[in-house]
This record gives sequence, structure tokens and C-alpha cells, in this order.
Amino acid sequence: MARIVYGVSGEGWGHATRSRDVLRHLEGCGHDLMVVTFDRGVRYL
Repeated sequence: MARIVYGVSGEGWGHATRSRDVLRHLEGCGHDLMVVTFDRGVRYL
């Protein structure tokens, strides 16, 4: 599978909320993920 670096804006909740579902899907497909975020995105993801 692929190795993916996925960047998410840490400001606000919209980007992190939508990204969580995408990340779960990618992980479920067996991809190796590295998530890069900051601020509230770190706590949420």
C-alpha cells in the first residue's frame, strides 16, 4: 500500500471533522499514514 503524509488545518473543527473519516478509510485500506496538524486538530485527531 501507499505511504501518505496527510496535512490538516488545526484551526476550527470543519477540516479535522471531515479528515477523520478520510483518515479512517485510508487506514482501513491498509495505507501507512502520517498526520500533520496543530492546535485543536492534535487533540481531536
